[in-house]
Amino acid sequence: MSMQVVRSAEALRVGDYVQVVSERLTPETVQPGEGHARIEHLEHIPAQLFPGTDGSRSRLGEDEVVVVAFCHGVPGPILLNTGDHWLLAETDPARTAWDQAHPTWPTERPRPQFVGARPMVRARHSPTQAPAPDRDDGRRPLGASRRRADVFAKPAPALAVGDYPLLHTRWPEYDRGVDEGYHRIEWTGHLTGAPLAALLDDPNWAGGTAVLVAAHSLPGLLVLPDAPVPVLTWPNPERRRSDEQEVWNSAPCYRIHGATAPEPEQQDPTDLEHRPTPPPGEADLYPTCFPDPHRRALHMHGITALRPVPAAALPWPHFQSKCPHAHRAAALAATYPPGTDSQIARADMFARLGPDDFAACPYHQGDWPAIANAAFAYINAGNDQAAAKRALEHLSPQDQAWARSLIGHRIWWDDGNRLLTNGQHRSCALRASPPCPSTAVTFPMPMRACPRSTPRPMLAAPSRTSGIRTSPRASVPAPGPVSPPEPWYVGLGSDAS
Repeated sequence: MSMQVVRSAEALRVGDYVQVVSERLTPETVQPGEGHARIEHLEHIPAQLFPGTDGSRSRLGEDEVVVVAFCHGVPGPILLNTGDHWLLAETDPARTAWDQAHPTWPTERPRPQFVGARPMVRARHSPTQAPAPDRDDGRRPLGASRRRADVFAKPAPALAVGDYPLLHTRWPEYDRGVDEGYHRIEWTGHLTGAPLAALLDDPNWAGGTAVLVAAHSLPGLLVLPDAPVPVLTWPNPERRRSDEQEVWNSAPCYRIHGATAPEPEQQDPTDLEHRPTPPPGEADLYPTCFPDPHRRALHMHGITALRPVPAAALPWPHFQSKCPHAHRAAALAATYPPGTDSQIARADMFARLGPDDFAACPYHQGDWPAIANAAFAYINAGNDQAAAKRALEHLSPQDQAWARSLIGHRIWWDDGNRLLTNGQHRSCALRASPPCPSTAVTFPMPMRACPRSTPRPMLAAPSRTSGIRTSPRASVPAPGPVSPPEPWYVGLGSDAS
C-alpha cells in the first residue's frame, strides 16, 4: 500500500502524483503507485466563467475555481471534483524520471486549453523519492511478455455506460496488472458546436465531439477527444459485479451546458458492431477473489432488499462505542489463543452478561419485541399515513424513536459476514430481548442474500446462552397483523437493488 497525503484541488501542483482512479477488485497484488498519475499541467477556470448549468454553478462559490488536471498516462484532461484529493507521499525515482522524460501532454502551451482558464505553472518539488524497488522481487523483468486482458478499439463517441475504457497507463509496462487502468463508465455525455466552443479554447482538439466521461472511482469528469479508445472485451465478472453495486458517479460532478447523454438504444447496436468475441482462455485471466463458494455466490447473485431477519442470525455484538462493558470484552478476548475465531470470544462475553449488566445500558431498556413488530407494521402500512401512525402510537416515546431508527437509520449486514454496520448497540439489545432462548426477535433490515436462501447462523453461544428479557414492561400487541412475510427472503417494499 502506497503512503498517501491529502490536498485540496486548488493546492495541487505540477509534479504531484494524484490519484486518478482507485484500486480495483482483483486477486492480483496491487503494485505501489497504481491509480496515481503525475500532473503535467494545471488550469484553473473561475466559477463565473465555467459553462456549467445553474445546478453545476450552485456548487461553486463566487471565488472558487474548477481545477483541470492534465496527467501522465491519462487520455484527456480531468475536471477535478472540488474538495480533497489523494496524492502519493513518495514515488519510485525510476518512474518519476521516465514520466518526466516521456510526457503525455505538450510541455509548451501557447494558451490554456479551456476557455477563461489560467495556467498554474508553479511546480512542486518532486515527492519524496522512495528507494528503488528490488527488480528481483519476483516481478517480471523489463521486456518480458505477459498476457493481459483482451481489448478492442472503440470510437470515443460510441462509449457507453458499462464499458471499461483505458483511463490510465503506468510505467513500467510489465508491472501493470491484467486489467489495470481500465475502469467502468457510469455516465457519458457529448459536446458539439457552440457548447463545445464555450468549453475549449481550441475546439479542433476534440475532433468535432468532446466526450465527457464519469467513471467508477474517477475523482472528476474526464474530457476525451473524438478518437479510438482501448476498451476491455470481457471485463472480470467479479469486478464488474462489484462496480455495478458500488456506483461512484451516476451523474457528472459538473453539468456542462449543452452536454447531451446518448440514449442506450443508440449505444447498444454500436457496441455490438465494434465488440469482438473474447479470445479463448480469457476467463482464466481472472481467478476468483472468493475462496468461499457461499461468499462468491453472495457477491455474484445476491440481492439487497429490506428483509425480516432474526437477531440471532447476526454476528455477536462487537466494537460497541461507549459500551459500559467494552473493557471486559477486550480483556476476555485477550485470553483466547491467537487465531481463535473472534465470534467465540464475543459469544462468550454475551453469555456472561446478566440482568444487572443489561440494566446498565439504556438500549436494553427498550421493549424490542414490540419495537420490531411496530417497525414491521409501519413498513407494511406503505403510503397509508394513518396506519403508519397507529403502528407506533402504542409505544413509549423512546421506543417509538428506536422503532423509527430501525426504519430510517437501518442496520446493514450481508449474509454470513462477520461484521455489521450501523447498529451494534441495537443488535445487542435485540439479541437479548426474547423471553426464552428458543425464540428470537425478527426485525426489518436491509440485507444482501442469495435468492431462495436462508441466513447462515453465526457460531452458537456457549452453554450459558443469554436470552434474558430486560424490559420490565409487558409487550403491548400492536394493532393489526404485524408478522413478517414468509419465507424470510421475501423483501418488504420494493427497494431491492
